[in-house]
Amino acid sequence: ECVEKVGYYDERLFVADDWDMWLRIADCYEIARLPKVLHAYLIHGENVTLKKRRETGEECESLIRKILRNKTRNKKELQGYIVRSSLAALRNMLESGRSKFAAYFVRKYCGSDVGFQSIACKGLYELSRRDYRKAVSYLRRAAKDIALDRNYRQCGDWEKENIGFVFFYLAQGYVGLGNISMAIKAAKSALSFSKQQCITLLLARCYLKIGLYKKALIMINGIQGGSYNSINLKGVCYLFLKDI
Repeated sequence: ECVEKVGYYDERLFVADDWDMWLRIADCYEIARLPKVLHAYLIHGENVTLKKRRETGEECESLIRKILRNKTRNKKELQGYIVRSSLAALRNMLESGRSKFAAYFVRKYCGSDVGFQSIACKGLYELSRRDYRKAVSYLRRAAKDIALDRNYRQCGDWEKENIGFVFFYLAQGYVGLGNISMAIKAAKSALSFSKQQCITLLLARCYLKIGLYKKALIMINGIQGGSYNSINLKGVCYLFLKDI
């Protein structure tokens, strides 16, 4: 009944068709997170949403523009849903080079400090502008919100992925400020939520900066998966270590 009312997937969209449908649902109905695992979602590095960042960013922008053009029925619920899924949307927009619209998105939808994603978006945007002090300030607040809510330890993998990225960006901010010890601490927190290769490599990079070459090697050797990209990354790191 719900899908009949709001319409099916828009087949003209390539990567954000599910987000588009949920935006339409949130515009008509109240939605909430059900704290049960009802399906399995495999993240394997070849997912369309991971590989097609530019296309995803473009579609996220077009969907937000569509919302702004059309009168919404349920403004509060819709904005609440956008905030709860804002970090991935902003990440895609920034990675596709849509920085001007990303700035507008942060001002429009991340003005409230409700939920860690809203605050983290401000930090990520400041990080993209290389204002590391502001970035760290926002991301530390987001990390504090996560620490205060025990439910995040039992949340699903997708939410943990977002939490992992909050600490990953916080570590990047500390690297920008030259505070490597805090960057290592943040990167370790990121790894406790997500095992993304980029987090492992950032931690290895931090160890290299302070001369802990053996620890850096352990981190590099610990990269999971046997894909060409993994081997290539390890090769680059080994060459760098060889020069040292």
